[in-house]
Amino acid sequence: MNSWEHIKDTKVYDGWRKVIRRRLKMPNGIEADFDVVGIGRCVATFALTSDNKVVCFNTYRPGPAKDLLEMPGGGVEDGETYEEAAQRELLEETGYTADTFTLLYEYHKDAYSTGTWGVVCATGATKIQEPELEDGEWGETKLLTLDEFLQSLQEGMSTDPAVGYAAMLHLGLLKKA
Repeated sequence: MNSWEHIKDTKVYDGWRKVIRRRLKMPNGIEADFDVVGIGRCVATFALTSDNKVVCFNTYRPGPAKDLLEMPGGGVEDGETYEEAAQRELLEETGYTADTFTLLYEYHKDAYSTGTWGVVCATGATKIQEPELEDGEWGETKLLTLDEFLQSLQEGMSTDPAVGYAAMLHLGLLKKA
């Protein structure tokens, strides 16, 4: 496959999310602009308690304009591993920690974003404190049974279905097709 040539990036918007207009020359020689969300590394954590409850963060999301369940997570700080970020974010957002934090994989969230996401599976989750949400964050911790969690994924009520399915498959809670 022929490679694409990067021509230039132009900052379109620089708020909580950054938008970059990326000009590329395609293999056929035509130049085109693509709007890309500029974000760094992020983490999403599937946390499971010893009695098989999934630790979720329920919050309003402005895009879909409704409350959705999320896997605890957020930005990875400089010098931090995905596992360390998962531990910090789980504690901040839910007040939970866990016995183990295992990186399952890293992926590009979508084709129009510069960021990568680490998917972490945490087991033996226990609550040790109240959540300490950052400014601009609001939500509540919800503990779901595995059946309730699967139902939320199937009904489109989660922002992180791939994280949930991957972690459940990793833990042997789903059967491979």
